Amino acid sequence: MHPQPLPPRQLQARVPEHAWQQAAQAGGRLGALALPASLVLAARASRPIFERAILSHLDLLRPLLCWLFPFPVHKTRLTTVTTDECGRFHALIWRSIFNFDQPDLYFIARQRIWPGFWVTIYEPKPVICYTWWNYVCGSEVVLVTAHPLAHACPPCPPIVAPNNWVLFMAIGNTSVWRIHGANDSTRVGAPGHDPAKLGLLDGGAPWGGTLRPRLEFDTSLRSDLGVFYYRVSYKRATEVETEWRPSTEAVSRHYAHEVGGDLILEQYPLGPQSVGTSAHLYKIPPGLPPLGQWSIPNAVLDTQNAVIPTTAVAPGVPFDDNGVALGADQGGPWQIKVELFDAAGNLVDPEALGIKWRVPASDTLTGTIQTRDAALLGLVDAANNRMLLTIRLDNNRSYARIDAPSVGGSTATDECGVMNYAALAQTVEVPFYGLQINRYATYSFYVQRGAVTPPEYSLAGTAASGIAGMPGAIPPSPPADALPTVGTLLDTCTLAGFTEQLYVAHTGTDGWSRLSGYDSSAARAFVLAPETAP
Repeated sequence: MHPQPLPPRQLQARVPEHAWQQAAQAGGRLGALALPASLVLAARASRPIFERAILSHLDLLRPLLCWLFPFPVHKTRLTTVTTDECGRFHALIWRSIFNFDQPDLYFIARQRIWPGFWVTIYEPKPVICYTWWNYVCGSEVVLVTAHPLAHACPPCPPIVAPNNWVLFMAIGNTSVWRIHGANDSTRVGAPGHDPAKLGLLDGGAPWGGTLRPRLEFDTSLRSDLGVFYYRVSYKRATEVETEWRPSTEAVSRHYAHEVGGDLILEQYPLGPQSVGTSAHLYKIPPGLPPLGQWSIPNAVLDTQNAVIPTTAVAPGVPFDDNGVALGADQGGPWQIKVELFDAAGNLVDPEALGIKWRVPASDTLTGTIQTRDAALLGLVDAANNRMLLTIRLDNNRSYARIDAPSVGGSTATDECGVMNYAALAQTVEVPFYGLQINRYATYSFYVQRGAVTPPEYSLAGTAASGIAGMPGAIPPSPPADALPTVGTLLDTCTLAGFTEQLYVAHTGTDGWSRLSGYDSSAARAFVLAPETAP
């Protein structure tokens, strides 16, 4: 059996789905699929018994008979559609209410190779062997070609969603599903929802820096519904409607095409632009670029659909030299709004057009992407025709300071940094401060003797919000390890030099990387020496 598409749905129902997927990946060859047990047994019996078994499994014969008797058929073109950059397509076909026949579909695929030159890359023969008989509405069609002129596109994960979808995929490369309040377990009203964590990532990290929302659009929005533009805006959750700030930075896509045998990369600007009476609109990317095919030379810039410069609207609060925060925090819960517009720049009603707002139902953005209805998660403001996503911003820098260590009243504060000890059991105080105003940071501290590894003493934990939350004498609150002693630091030495290292790492992200620019560090050195007799 060598059909493409695969045999009819009656046979398909008897074979596990993964087997059909494997067969499709192998080019539609199904020779390895298991036959019904009754037919296998009949093949070992007499001819009459085998013939009766064959007659009871005519569906199995159809893929074979089409090659033996390829009778002519009549074809009527129903529609022509354009795939998106990932090769996905769909079409809506109307038929008379008096037509009860299940449609039989045959597909032809053409691809633009050079400007103005198209080549047919899929039109298998005989037609009856490659017809989707009694096509089941809504089922997926996979067309496999080995045409030598076919241009492959970058692999795109398939998106499982109802027709006419808009998917708020991610911020940067971080799935929206990871945001507290944007998934099944943490949505508002769910048992796992915590208002204090609304807008944070699943690990408790905030957002900051330059955020780049990533949206995906069903090609039907442009082709069938006349929706050509979108707008992304942002504001504090506590601000009024007039305070929405639109994304105003340029966003574009790249496409590649050949000129005289050379591969050329060009930009396709999405916006922002004014259309009609609406400003700051971006184009919904078409399924095909003006020439060639879509390309992603820069994964950050070629996947963004808007730019939100959070440092401009919610700058961080610095600390002075004494570890005191200077000013009020500008972060906290912020909202991102997405709206849709028609070709004339008029705001459209997504619900009236049957448009579905979706979010990915997965932490990762690889493989098949299942989606969830954003309205069921409380992320759609139907009254105002928009999607709303809440995130928590924090651009506040961390703070690191190491104060002078001491032992038995001897402090390493002079330029020599020497502390004298009287006994090995004496406690060595090594005070330090690792701060972040909202505790969105972690600290790591260690004391190392010479070049010996591992360090003689180390601590790690969550940064304090202020000096009062982290006592000058370590261990901090809550207590961790006991303070080091002269003996634990010196080991077999009687006199040694030590280095103290403190690093405070901000846990926030811009969706692509951690906000390491908000980190801070400190270093200090001292020497332990025995007391000398007067």
